[in-house]
Amino acid sequence: MVSRRLRTKIILSVVGIAWLMAVLFPFYWLLMLSLKTQQQAFAYPPLFLFNPTGEHYLDLFLNTDFPRFFRNSIYVAIGTVVLSMVVGVPAAYTFSRWRFRGKGLMLAWILVLRMVPGMTYIIPFFIIYKQIGLLDTHFGL
Repeated sequence: MVSRRLRTKIILSVVGIAWLMAVLFPFYWLLMLSLKTQQQAFAYPPLFLFNPTGEHYLDLFLNTDFPRFFRNSIYVAIGTVVLSMVVGVPAAYTFSRWRFRGKGLMLAWILVLRMVPGMTYIIPFFIIYKQIGLLDTHFGL
């Protein structure tokens, strides 16, 4: 006879595995679609057994500007993380360890600015960046 605790663990494990499979299935499906030819991808009923091909990936890397776009994304991501850490870590340390006048007001303003939807900043940033020549630059981004 199985104890109640073991039965609960088994049920939770089965539910967890089923949930994980449901969450990961779309990613599996996308990966399989990317390895099929166009005819195989649109076949009805769907083909589960097929010969994988990498022609789409070769075309993506050899015949498009994707490598340049990907490299730009990496540069911007790394620059953003570095700049955020250089500014954010000392600011967080200052706010957490030191007492100074206006600390509460500054923290409230940071919170209010974080609550404002990001779309409200787009037009003012566009106008300012266009005027100072930062439009369409890595630094401006």
